[in-house]
Amino acid sequence: MGLLGKTKSCGLCGQEKAKFRCADGYICKDCMKKVKVDLRFSTPRMTIGQIKNIDANQDALKKFNATKIVGKYIEFDDEKKQWLAPDKILGRANAFIHSYSEIIEFELLEDGDSVVKGGLGSAITGSLLFGGVGAIVGATIGNKKSRKIVNSLKIKITLDNIDTPVQYIDLLTAPAKSGSILYKAAYDSAQEILSALSVITKESEPKNETPAISAADEIKKFKQLLDDEIISQDEFEAKKKQLLGI
Repeated sequence: MGLLGKTKSCGLCGQEKAKFRCADGYICKDCMKKVKVDLRFSTPRMTIGQIKNIDANQDALKKFNATKIVGKYIEFDDEKKQWLAPDKILGRANAFIHSYSEIIEFELLEDGDSVVKGGLGSAITGSLLFGGVGAIVGATIGNKKSRKIVNSLKIKITLDNIDTPVQYIDLLTAPAKSGSILYKAAYDSAQEILSALSVITKESEPKNETPAISAADEIKKFKQLLDDEIISQDEFEAKKKQLLGI
């Protein structure tokens, strides 16, 4: 599994005896024992920050109730405004929960090329057509290159999270003909996921509300009309009483 290597400084306790490799450093045996979850298979894919918060994440997993699931790729809890991407080996066991508000940007990558991109404050790019409730219906994507064989299809989600700044969702990891059932199924899942992410980021954007105009501001406007002799004193007094509710 490639977990053991040269002795390094532990990312959690700082002692110079860490041998278990993780995504961004090393963890010592003592710290591994303190974690309630068996990390032997998932440690290489986890960051130090994730390992540090693994117990809290496990508690959150118990309360997670998926309201929408797209294949084995992603699950959404719309009531708690959370989502997770199951590990392709361990499933939901050590999957990390993220809030909707953490999503900054999402992108569909085909063999490393960006096909569709969207996120907070930006319209989704690519020739995607939207149907009811933000659903993407079959469309040809503008930036999509014509390939006979596709080796990789994945969604990249950029997050406002220092421990997990990027989450990848692998939809296709082995070569497949672009006209095959396997590719079509992966592509359909991609569109469904992008639809959900598009709706989530749109709902997360701050609403542009028109600031309320105060009675004092309105009175100032009518006072200017009075000074300019556009309205009479009586009209001004009547409007002022109306605005003040007297």
